[in-house]
Amino acid sequence: VNDITLKWLYNLQLNSGNSLEVGTEINYINTDYDITYYDEWNENFFLQGLLYTGFAQYDFTEGRWNISAGLRGTMYQNTVEVFAEPRLKSTFNITDFWKLKMGYSIHYQYINRISITPFGNSDQFYWVLSDDELYPVMRSRHWIGGLSYNRNNWTFDLELYHKENNGILESEYVLY
Repeated sequence: VNDITLKWLYNLQLNSGNSLEVGTEINYINTDYDITYYDEWNENFFLQGLLYTGFAQYDFTEGRWNISAGLRGTMYQNTVEVFAEPRLKSTFNITDFWKLKMGYSIHYQYINRISITPFGNSDQFYWVLSDDELYPVMRSRHWIGGLSYNRNNWTFDLELYHKENNGILESEYVLY
């Protein structure tokens, strides 16, 4: 897997409790495998793609609250689709020592791992890019909630995490 990334990021402090971060990113990714098994089978997995991303995040602090809201928009060349990824996280300081945390986000994954089992032998794993045909783009929704306690340079942190995935690729090629 090869990944070349160009990223531009700008932070703007609006006032003491408000800031805005904006940016853009371009990723070139390719996977290239030439697989030969005992001269009986040969396959080339070469896929490449560009991702064009724009993003913004607004951070707000007022009293005991800290809230961050953001949005990423990515256009993936191989599907000619725009994927929106909203993000929201907040922290509430219950006391000077106790903190309540929560968050929600959507993420997309444009690369998949496939398994090839040549002639009944052990599995071999390869990474391939999503192409909107054989290899779908995976979508994940994340929910996070937690409570932390920080005192005398000690932190105790409890988090609950829930994740839903759509478009998981279960692909196995068995060659005989």
